[in-house]
Amino acid sequence: MFSFFRRLTESKIGLVIVFAFLGLIAFAFAASDLSNTISGTGGAPTGSTIATVGKQKIDSVEFGQRVQTQFDNFRNQQPDLTLARFISEGGFDTVLARTIDGVALGEFGRMQGMVVSRKAEDGQIASVPAFAGLNGQFDKNNFAMFLQRTRISEAQFRADLARDTLADQMILPVSGAVRAPLSLITPYASMLLEGRTGRLAFVPAAAMRAAPAPTDAALNSYYTANIARYTVPERRVVRYAIIDRDRFIASSKATPAEIQKAYQDNKDSYAGRETRTLTQLITPTEAAAKALAARVVAGATLAQAAKDAGLEPTTLDNQTRAGFAELSSPAVAAAVFAAGRGTVAPPARSGLGWHVVRVDSINIIPARTLADVQGEIAATLDKEKADAALADIVAKMEDDISGGATFDEVVAAQKLQAVTTRPMLAKGGDPDAPQAAVTPEMTAIFDATGGMEADDDAIVAQIVPNQRFALVDLDSIIPATPKPLAQIRDQVTKDFAANAALAEARKIANAVAAKVSGGTTLAQAVSGAGVALPAPTAIGGKRQEIMRNGRADGPTAMLFSMVEGKARVLQAPDRSGWYVVHLESIQRGDATGRPDVIAAARAEFAPVLGQEYVEQFVAAARAEVGSSRNAAAVAKLKRDLTGGDDSQ
Repeated sequence: MFSFFRRLTESKIGLVIVFAFLGLIAFAFAASDLSNTISGTGGAPTGSTIATVGKQKIDSVEFGQRVQTQFDNFRNQQPDLTLARFISEGGFDTVLARTIDGVALGEFGRMQGMVVSRKAEDGQIASVPAFAGLNGQFDKNNFAMFLQRTRISEAQFRADLARDTLADQMILPVSGAVRAPLSLITPYASMLLEGRTGRLAFVPAAAMRAAPAPTDAALNSYYTANIARYTVPERRVVRYAIIDRDRFIASSKATPAEIQKAYQDNKDSYAGRETRTLTQLITPTEAAAKALAARVVAGATLAQAAKDAGLEPTTLDNQTRAGFAELSSPAVAAAVFAAGRGTVAPPARSGLGWHVVRVDSINIIPARTLADVQGEIAATLDKEKADAALADIVAKMEDDISGGATFDEVVAAQKLQAVTTRPMLAKGGDPDAPQAAVTPEMTAIFDATGGMEADDDAIVAQIVPNQRFALVDLDSIIPATPKPLAQIRDQVTKDFAANAALAEARKIANAVAAKVSGGTTLAQAVSGAGVALPAPTAIGGKRQEIMRNGRADGPTAMLFSMVEGKARVLQAPDRSGWYVVHLESIQRGDATGRPDVIAAARAEFAPVLGQEYVEQFVAAARAEVGSSRNAAAVAKLKRDLTGGDDSQ
């Protein structure tokens, strides 16, 4: 519900909101990935202290690396993002606040005597999918390569993990079992039942008179002001070589000797056998067992005989003699497997009591010779050998890279075919063909380079699980670069004209809105706008209906953030013009007699209150351990990260 209320406002949500760490999950992981940011967790700091939390100091050099890592993560999703913009729009400050809060939680937990055992750390590390090998189990080599790529030690990683675990242990109880009082819920629940009606006019930019051609100075000024629109995001040139499991199929064929051995090793599974489906009762005495068996032989059903005796029969499917003997006893199994189908075996005794067993069905499975199963065994062995060969070459390449081998050396040693891409975007897209589809393989290859620098070692990335891998090397990085104005002059001129028309349309829309807010009807204001505009249309609805049907359109949503009788202007999402929204009437809602609406509102409130409790708890922990920031060091680090550029 709250997300819906936020959508009913016109406020612009900047990039800083995206970066803000909201709610339980962000707090629970606030301490993760701190690497060597905190003095004392490994490696001596090499820069100034930008913040102190309890007895811990946050070093500027290592924290700068953390900011760069976070920026890289966001840039993977938003390729045109620059570091200067990331910092100016709050990214740096959010990462610092998040780091301070994470350290504060860890320090507070230790003050309370909380610890994380080595065994717990091991369990969490082993459960990380990225550290799993081809067999799905934890692979220490994958873990070691991760530490190498991220440039942190195992001790640092474990310190971060312990801090994260402590935060999680404290935050989860704080955020749980939240129930908002009725006095708080009812007003918001009533808002769901509120209805609003109004009228909508549209002022299209296309209806505006064409502006004169821009002067060179005006065009250059527009180009400079909108330089981000004409900037090609950072591109990467990647070299890669594919290692496919199919490469090993021909050389992984099972030999006759291997097939023979596999058959002999598993001969019992190919031998003929008999299985039976049984229904049994177990009684405490022999007399009771014989009496039940006699009733069944005389014509009563086993179910009826069991019911009369206060017992419940059990059905056992596909039992072998050996398997049933383990469930009962050899004597019981011998009697049951000597009986015919549909008959009741003579009662026999096990450690559980006396068994009365009826043979429901008998299934004879004939033995299978080597000739019968040769193809089946060969297919299994072929796959196992190909899988093993693929795993071996992947491990060999990883070992070679760890030993200092270059991409070219590994390619030559393994006789691979290297490919060098054109300069491509972060996800493998072609900036010169933005509509072209990007294959999953290329996406996986470029994802593997997300945190790499041009001088990093090559890595082996999994493209298709247990089927295809790629040796990947980041050849070079081309920074985000604006296209020269001379090259795109026609496009910029067209954009300039469209922007001028949009600005003119806004003036007219503002004039119409002002007249309507002053008492003129929307139809009258539109007809007197001085340019031909479409006739106004009716809009409206209830909050509850809009929420049920999905996200409301912009004008309808705006109705729920306006003053009755007033008009406001809203830009069309495609920049084709401006809407003038007039709120004519409000129908107040009352949820007093609607327990269903109250319950729904309370459910929506729970995570919001939980988040508030978490934020208050973290603030209290931070105050308890004490924290301070070095404003001068923070400002200097921001300048250093942006190269002294404060203009973005």
